[in-house]
Amino acid sequence: MSIIQSIRQYFYRSSLNKKLSTNKKSTGKKITFDNAGTIGLLFDANDLNTRNIVLNYSNSLKKQGKKVRLLGFFENKHETGDFTFDYYNLKNIDWASRTKGESVETFINEPFDILIAPMLQTNRHTEYIAALSRARLKAGPIASYAPAAFDVMVDFKQGTDLPDFIRQIETLLRKTESSAVAMV
Repeated sequence: MSIIQSIRQYFYRSSLNKKLSTNKKSTGKKITFDNAGTIGLLFDANDLNTRNIVLNYSNSLKKQGKKVRLLGFFENKHETGDFTFDYYNLKNIDWASRTKGESVETFINEPFDILIAPMLQTNRHTEYIAALSRARLKAGPIASYAPAAFDVMVDFKQGTDLPDFIRQIETLLRKTESSAVAMV
């Protein structure tokens, strides 16, 4: 690891740990997938097929009576407002992979019952957002950069596609309460 990468990693972890120390989880009734009223979906929106899968999943959750908010990540700047979800891009990520911006802050501060990261691979900035999220229960793939990113992490076989991954997470969440931490 180069000295620059070490410095970036230091500031990333230092900033994350400082913010996590002041981040209080809400308490109250146990959260399961079935009794969750609000769900946040954090996803990589670069690929059209992935966007469609996540949007279809969002619609499925809404049909179950859940309030859903999405935050997608685009590598390129998009000037159009044609998306039905909030998003952030590279201009919202600083040199240490920390995120900023109104849509990111709004998403982080939303007290979701459950945050789901329907993605097969995370990165520093998505894990940063997930770790800082005020969600009561957070689920996603194995976190490489910020172990505090998810309460429930799903490890999957190579060749698993996104719909299978979403089914695995939902199945696991149906068996999990907010006070439990599980790894499959």
